[in-house]
Amino acid sequence: MYRTLIIIVQNQQNYEAYCPDLPGCSAVGNTPEEARQNIRDAITTRLQDMIRNKQPIPLPHSTVEFIDIAFPKMTI
Repeated sequence: MYRTLIIIVQNQQNYEAYCPDLPGCSAVGNTPEEARQNIRDAITTRLQDMIRNKQPIPLPHSTVEFIDIAFPKMTI
């Protein structure tokens, strides 16, 4: 099993998903669920190609973290 981070971004027309651990591996969908399934398929295909071509499988190295940003107080 290969466990990796994916990012799903809502654009104006659709949702784009990408995998930072596999550069260039991305997919789109009309819904987040469709984008998630499409990126899963894209990652599977990429890994199968890498195995077939005897290329090393990159170890996942991405992490996700949320930070809080305080807005400065504005005077009018």
